[in-house]
Amino acid sequence: MYILNIQSTPTNQVDSGLSIVPKIPLPSSNLAGITLTKGVYTVPTLAGTLAAGGILTIDGGGNSANQIIVIFNTTFTIGAGAIIKLINGAVACNVYFLAGTSITFGANAITVGNFIAQTSITVANAVQNSGTLCAINGATTLINDALIAQCGTCPT
Repeated sequence: MYILNIQSTPTNQVDSGLSIVPKIPLPSSNLAGITLTKGVYTVPTLAGTLAAGGILTIDGGGNSANQIIVIFNTTFTIGAGAIIKLINGAVACNVYFLAGTSITFGANAITVGNFIAQTSITVANAVQNSGTLCAINGATTLINDALIAQCGTCPT
C-alpha cells in the first residue's frame, strides 16, 4: 500500500510520491497503449507524453484501494483527444500523475486522476477530468473544461 492521500496537500503528495521505492520503470515515455496496475512508475526520459488520440488504461486489479502513481521528472503532456480510462475497480482518487514542472492537456482529452505539477497546469479547450488538478507554485489555466470533483472517502 502506498501513502498518497487526496486529502493531504499537493506538496506532501509530491514529496511522498518521490520517496516511494522501488519504482517500476516504464518501457517508453509515451504512455499510449499501456495498461498500468498497482505500483509507482517512472518514465525512462525526463518528460512523458500520452500521444494524441492515445489510450492509457488504469487497471485496479479488482481492488479499489490499489494506488497507481506515475512520476515525471519534468513535464507530462497529454495529447488532443487522448483518453485515460479506469478498469477492474480502479478509482480516480487512487490515481496520481506527479510532474516536476508542468502538465499540459490537449483539447478534448478525457482523463481521470489527480494531476499535480510543481509549476503549472495548462488545460486546452473541452477537456474532461474526474479528479483534481493542482499546480503547486503556479497557475492552473482552464478553457471551457468539464471537471468532476471526487466525493466521499477514497478507499484505502
